[in-house]
Amino acid sequence: ASLMLAGVMAVSMLAGCSNGTKPDDGEKDPVVDSSLTGKVIAALDEDTTKNVKFTADSNLQAVLNKVVSNVGYTGAANITWQNLNNVDGELGDWNQLPNVGKSETTEDDKDVQKAIFVYSFAGKGMNTATVAKELAKKIDGHNIGKVSNGDVKWADLPEYTPTTSDKDGEFWYALDYAAGVATAEVSDAVTGETEYVVAVTVTRTPTKTYKADK
Repeated sequence: ASLMLAGVMAVSMLAGCSNGTKPDDGEKDPVVDSSLTGKVIAALDEDTTKNVKFTADSNLQAVLNKVVSNVGYTGAANITWQNLNNVDGELGDWNQLPNVGKSETTEDDKDVQKAIFVYSFAGKGMNTATVAKELAKKIDGHNIGKVSNGDVKWADLPEYTPTTSDKDGEFWYALDYAAGVATAEVSDAVTGETEYVVAVTVTRTPTKTYKADK
């Protein structure tokens, strides 16, 4: 009886293997965002994402959809940060981050800074992967700020402000950057050409840090 039971168990194990089943090790495959916005984020250059975390932003998406719906195909190429700001003033109030690349800490560094930028391009018969790469290039090439000797790229964004001091000693602000991304498209019913739009909001959050805290 023992031998028969062992045989049955062996057959059951082999059947389980043949069905391709395996024990659950508790690990799950990462969730991949297959939307156009998700593909744009995945196509961004490593230098762009080195200091900045990019994620899809549902609120920005709603704002962009509203603006694109209002202006239609003919106006989509001319959407600016002001158009989005007019719908939601909390998204940002400029198309570049202020106070980057400066030589000293200022009073503004203690505040959260926000900026918006919008880019678009037109195409016809393009697949999603190609569109995503083109929109990602627009983001990669954006000048995120200005300094006296040129433009500031994503990879140039400082992680800390210059050191200064107060009654408690030397301090600086550690800077955290987060970017929200949204995409939209609108087609011309006559020509079949599509205008693709990408919008990005960048938020810089400072944290005052003393030597004793580091």
